[in-house]
Order: sequence, then C-alpha cells, then structure tokens
Amino acid sequence: MIKKFTIPGVRENSIVEYSYTIVSDFYFNIPYWEFQDTEYPTLWSEYQVNIPSLVSYVFNKRGYHSFFIDKADEGKENYLIRQTKDSRGMSGAEQTFNVNAYTVKHRWVMKDVEAFGQEEFLYSPENYQDQIDFQLSKIYDGQDTKDVKNTWAKQNEDMLKDADFGRFMEPDEDMSWLDDVLKPVVDVNASRMEQAKQVYYFVSDNFTCTDHHHRYLRSPLREIVKGRKGNVAEINLLLTALLRRLHIEAAPVVLSSRQAGVNYDSYPVLSRLDYVVCHFSMDNTQYFLDASWRDLGFAQLPPACFNGHGRIISATESGPVYLTADTIREVRKTVVNFSAGPGKDKALVGACTVQYGHIESFNQRQAIAEKGLPAFFQGVAGNGGDEWSMKESWVDSLKKREFPLTAHFNVSWNSFGSNDLVYFTPILWGGYKSNPFSAASRRYPVEMSYPVNETYYLNFEIPDGYTVDEMPKSLKASYNVNEGSFEYLIQRTDNAIQLKSTLVLKKAIFDPEDYASLRDFFALVVKKQAEQIVFKKKK
Repeated sequence: MIKKFTIPGVRENSIVEYSYTIVSDFYFNIPYWEFQDTEYPTLWSEYQVNIPSLVSYVFNKRGYHSFFIDKADEGKENYLIRQTKDSRGMSGAEQTFNVNAYTVKHRWVMKDVEAFGQEEFLYSPENYQDQIDFQLSKIYDGQDTKDVKNTWAKQNEDMLKDADFGRFMEPDEDMSWLDDVLKPVVDVNASRMEQAKQVYYFVSDNFTCTDHHHRYLRSPLREIVKGRKGNVAEINLLLTALLRRLHIEAAPVVLSSRQAGVNYDSYPVLSRLDYVVCHFSMDNTQYFLDASWRDLGFAQLPPACFNGHGRIISATESGPVYLTADTIREVRKTVVNFSAGPGKDKALVGACTVQYGHIESFNQRQAIAEKGLPAFFQGVAGNGGDEWSMKESWVDSLKKREFPLTAHFNVSWNSFGSNDLVYFTPILWGGYKSNPFSAASRRYPVEMSYPVNETYYLNFEIPDGYTVDEMPKSLKASYNVNEGSFEYLIQRTDNAIQLKSTLVLKKAIFDPEDYASLRDFFALVVKKQAEQIVFKKKK
C-alpha cells in the first residue's frame, strides 16, 4: 500500500517529520525496526512497543552498535477479547469478555549511528545493519496460555499440509495424472539416476522461471504443467512431484537466498524463506537440484543458494542442511602458449584456453545467452592494446551443462621485430589487475562467492634474435599459515620460458580482523602478477 502526500514549500536541507499508525490483525508479526540507514547517518532512532501479557515475544537484535536507551516499564490495560468456537472447536457463537492484563512498554534508542555504507563482498547488508525483530512465543486468551513459538518441526508439519506447498506429498493425494507427463520423458529401461536426470532436464529445458524469490505455489501443479512456467517454488515442487512419482524419495528444501539474509536454524523466519530447491539421496550421496535456471547442470546450485542453513520439508526425513560458500569447490585453469609465427615480422602466435569451475561456467553461459559469443570473448580477453589481436575463438560444452565451460581463443602478438626492447606481462588473461580489497579498513566480514583456486600456465617461446634481459623471480607465500597460498614459479630454458602461477584461498568468508592481512595478501598477488619480462634484441 502506498500513501502519497505533498509538502508545500519544501526545499533542500528541510527536515521532514511524519508519523503513521498500523492497525493489523496479524499479531504474529510485530514490524521490525532498522536503527541504521544504508546511506545516511542516524542522529536519533527510536522504537517503542507496548506489549500486553496476553502475548509474549522473543526479541532478536542484530548489528554492531549498542543501544543508547534500552528500557522497559510495566503498566496495566483492559482488553476486549472476541472468540468464536463451540465445544467441538468448530465455528459457533461469538464470545466476548474483558481481560485485564499487565503490559510492558519497551523503548529502544540508538544515537549518532554512522551510515552502514555499502562495502563490497557482502551477501546482504540486512545481516549486519542495526535492527530488531520479533518472534511470537506465547498467547494468553484470559483462560489458557498456549505456546505458539514457531519451531521448525511445526513449520514442517504446516508446510506439508499446505495445499500451496507440500500437500501433493501426502499419501491420499492422487498424483497419477503425472504419469502422462512422465511417459514421453523417461526411459523405463534406464537406471534410477538416469531417470532422475531425464526428469531434471525436461523441467529445466521446458519451463520458464518467472520469479526466483518465492516459497509457495501460486497456481496448482496442473496449471504449471499446462503453462510451462512458474516461480522457483512452483518449478522445483513440480520437479519434486515428478521424481516422487518415479519412486525417488525427493523432498523440497526451503532456504534463504543470499539476498534475503541469514536463515536461522533455531527457528524459522518466514519472511526470509524465499527459495525452494529439490533434494534426494541415492547411493549414500545427497543431491540438490534447481531446475529454475536453464544454464545449470544436474546437481548444481546457483551461488545465491549457498547461504547457510536450509530445511528439508518431509514427513520422513525432515531436518537441516547446510549449504555454505566454504564448501564450494570451484577451480579455474588457464593455459597460454606462445610460439614464433610464420614470416619475418617476428610476430608471435598465441593459443589460450580457460576452463571454468561449475559456478563460473553457469555465470558465463548466462552471459553468452544474454550478449552473445563476441561480447563474451571481448570480456574474457579484455583490451590488450595494439600489440596483439584476437583470431579464432570458440567454446566447449556450451550445451553440456554438467561439464565445465572451456573457452579457446588464438591471438597474434606483434611487439617483436624492429623494437630493441620488448616488455611482456606474462599473466595476460586472468590474474588480478587491481586489489579487490582497496579500502583501508573494514567493519564487516568479507563474504566471497566461493573459495579461490586459480592456476595459470604459460609456455613462451623466445623469438629468434632476442634474449631475456630481465625476468621476475619465483615466489611462494602463504596466507594465515594454511588458509591460502600463492605461488609464482618461473624458469627459463634455452629458448623458452615456463610460468606457473597458483592462487588458493581455502575458505570464502573472513572475519573483519582478517581484513588487513587479506588486503596485504592480495596486494602481494597484484604486484607480482604485474611484473614484466624484458626482452632485448641481440646485437
């Protein structure tokens, strides 16, 4: 709901004060409050709530600043309670009675809080902004006290019964109509794993995701099949239903994407559950499937799903799962070969191959689908100046989504010839041109998408008539003893140079206390990878 109002005579540097009242039957959710703004400093931010003893809440505070005022005062008020039920718990005559209840008036204030600021490498600022939210734990109707704190066990039970989520998994639900969907898709003679892949790629290839942040069905599964589109929950719940029809014990998993913030494992915060994937186990291996992206392979998830705690919703195997960035195994390998080309102009011919990890392959496939291969290769190769030009280029496994995407391109390099001195940066493609951690200090953790594992190989044939005048030295460095390493190993033989550069970080999330050492580590990497080989013409 949007309310608009005018402010006659408003001008720059005006201070606008406004207030509003929310009247709601949804006492389960008291509105949360943010004390810290992302862009502007806060001089004074105050939140008051008067809670009768008829309801009890758990308070959850997030952020780094302490309250300037944190005070609670007791009071007493009279409330009119309306209740409609008969002796069997069914609808009946309305009962009305007065309840005198003690109240607690809470007052929270933060003062002189600086702007949050958008630091790089943060999944969601909401995880660290100063705010407070509430979880209903008990209600009292004047006669009885009832514990209503929403636990994961209760949430699992509710979602299984919900027609907009898991009702299709109930034994009494007739899902036989799915057999007509499966018949042209599944090879009855294939193994169970092959059948699971056939179903996955059928859904992934033929259904369009209209919303990647949703946890419920907005239309029945029959309508999803007819329309060939749906939100992320609808598509992956359909995938779950199809697998279960093949007697593969699949179940949905609800989780919070990185954009939605942290999902607590102690109790569910429904507003943060914005994503659904499919899970099943086979031969003692767990598989997580997301058919809402056409560029994902079987048993692969987008990086946004690796945000910690998720929950399997099932009558038999309900429980937590943890998808963390530190568990991602992403490896990139770049191989570059330069050799003397034909002719007398001393031009070098280069061949480059870049093999991406699964998540980078997913990202690059999306980029190719959106902008095309020429734009993709321009981004991969970058602007190398007038000395070299790209020739042939192609990719492997573009449509084979379970395999890493591999990019190939050939170049020619024309700096040799009449030049007496030639400066060559051996790490042309890949590597780090600048420090990704440029800020002098940091208040919040560093949250990278995944751990780093990058290797760069160079084989360089020294052109006839030239010799090496200067060459970088080899270097080995470690980060926090065993949390990472950087190797720059270079050697020269009679007419060739070999280089191997490896950068490894074994985890993706670093505490603020580690920021200075992480920045210095990458400064070392950037400086070393920028060093040049100097070739000198023979006299």
